[in-house]
This record gives sequence, C-alpha cells and structure tokens, in this order.
Amino acid sequence: STINVGSMAHSTGKTMLNNVLSANLDDVATFEKMRDLGVTFDVRKVPSDSKADLFALIKKANVK
Repeated sequence: STINVGSMAHSTGKTMLNNVLSANLDDVATFEKMRDLGVTFDVRKVPSDSKADLFALIKKANVK
C-alpha cells in the first residue's frame, strides 16, 4: 500500500521536514512501524509536485 503524506501542520514540538510537512518523534515512530509493515509513502502536497523520500526528509531535518 502507498499513503500520500501531503501536509502535516507545524505545532509546538514538531520539526519542519519541508515547506508543508512537520513531524515529531511519535510521528516518525509511526511512519517507521508502517514502513516495516510494507507501507510506502508518496510525499507531495499536490499531484504535480515531485515526490520526496519521507525518510530522507526526516534524516535531513534531524527530528528530535
């Protein structure tokens, strides 16, 4: 299965991964569990955007 991750608003305790996506450690743990179950992620806000690698964004942002 593939899940589109198009927008997750920033709030206290979350780190911006790109211009429309933010996450905290709980979010990352959930994404990792889903990945381990075979889920893939399509990271883009609208279909015309280029796909991004969710885990590369998480690593680059150094989510804490």
